[in-house]
Amino acid sequence: MVAFLLTAGLVYWWMSQPSEEAREQLHAQNVSRGIDAAKAGVLASVDASLIPIEVTTPDESTTAAGAEKEVEELKVWTEGQAIEFEDKLEKNESVFAALQKRGLGNRNIHVVVSATGEKFNFRHSRPGDSWSASVDAKGNILRFRYQTSPEDIWETRLQADGTHICEKVEVPLEIKQTVVAGVVTTSLWQSMENAGLSAPVVGKFIDVFSHEVDFGAETRPGDRFALVFEKIYLDGEMLRDGRVLAARYITPSKEVSAYWYETTDDDQGYFNGKGKSLQRQFLKSPLSNVRITSVFGKRFHPVLKRWKMHNGVDYGAPTGTPVMAVADGTVVFSGWKGANGNLVSIKHKKGYTTHYAHLSYIPKSIKRGVSVTKKTIIGRVGSTGRSTGPHLHFAMSVKGRYIDPMKVDFMRGPSLAGQELVRFDEMAIKPFGEKMDAALSKGQQHTTPSLVAAEDAFGGDDLGEDETAYP
Repeated sequence: MVAFLLTAGLVYWWMSQPSEEAREQLHAQNVSRGIDAAKAGVLASVDASLIPIEVTTPDESTTAAGAEKEVEELKVWTEGQAIEFEDKLEKNESVFAALQKRGLGNRNIHVVVSATGEKFNFRHSRPGDSWSASVDAKGNILRFRYQTSPEDIWETRLQADGTHICEKVEVPLEIKQTVVAGVVTTSLWQSMENAGLSAPVVGKFIDVFSHEVDFGAETRPGDRFALVFEKIYLDGEMLRDGRVLAARYITPSKEVSAYWYETTDDDQGYFNGKGKSLQRQFLKSPLSNVRITSVFGKRFHPVLKRWKMHNGVDYGAPTGTPVMAVADGTVVFSGWKGANGNLVSIKHKKGYTTHYAHLSYIPKSIKRGVSVTKKTIIGRVGSTGRSTGPHLHFAMSVKGRYIDPMKVDFMRGPSLAGQELVRFDEMAIKPFGEKMDAALSKGQQHTTPSLVAAEDAFGGDDLGEDETAYP
């Protein structure tokens, strides 16, 4: 049966095949169709080539603007022709290079940059700073103007005797006093920002009371604050916040006040309501946000598993948190120091030396012999050396003997007395005190939902009595 079906299929296929003559006719028809299609394609291409191409003409204003920019970029001084330049400092460009690419001679540039540098440190130059210059036909720079902000402008001019003199331009600023009062509902910082205060003003408020109030431990919801501060305006627009002129903080147990005052001897600073100075030689802490994880004294060593003397205080903080010098001084050590990891030691007046251990980073500028001022960033929190986690080990010594930094009662600056105290009362306490009283009496409150933040896990120190190998 299968054989029969196969045979029948083959016979059907053979009978269905066209004859030789039919195949030739079919081939001729296919060739003819191909030729006709090719002709049609060629004719269509020719017709398309004859159609005019539509050209879009650019907007004349756009073209002119682009041309003007190109000309400005290529604008250079040529001998015998006076010219004016105005531009902004580009990324990775120095002022010298900016003038040099305008075709000015090195000598003419040098005298102007040197004269300007006597008033402005060009190390503080940043991309985007504005500059302009007026150049005469001989290539002399008659006037050079450098601007880093709307209120910070320096101008250097060629004098009759051939020298250049630079002066900072006096900008007509308007200073207004503003008073704000509020109630703590979450953290002090958050509550003050919710009251409309900027971060610099909040930071200054906290700094003023840094030796009077431990804001990390004593702040509670319901505490009240008030302050008088400056707002700086230029041409009717606010530029920035200025000084905090007066501040007050009220808790259920105490009230502290501070007033900015300049004495007749040109000394200036903050004083409390009794004329006592709030200035101190040392900051209360080398970190802005303080969380103590280990105090000074005997403790069970977290690494060595035995009781040892802990010659400092540990502050828990995330890696990278800025660490500040607590007072003016001179760096006596900067680098790796065994179990201390990255260490910076600073010598201060009256025989005090402070030590900052386990740093993750030390700036290149912080090296032996360098003078630093209070609040200079001398490193960042880390966990280098023998450490169980990120933290700062802060120690203090007096003439080689370690002391508890938390128990040091640093002396205040001189207090006001006599006629100076009377003047202080008239110029600071009365006017500013009345403004804060009025703001507080209005019961201004700025409430926000409570915020709960998860604490990071911070490590402990490793240093014991015999391992505290500070310089």
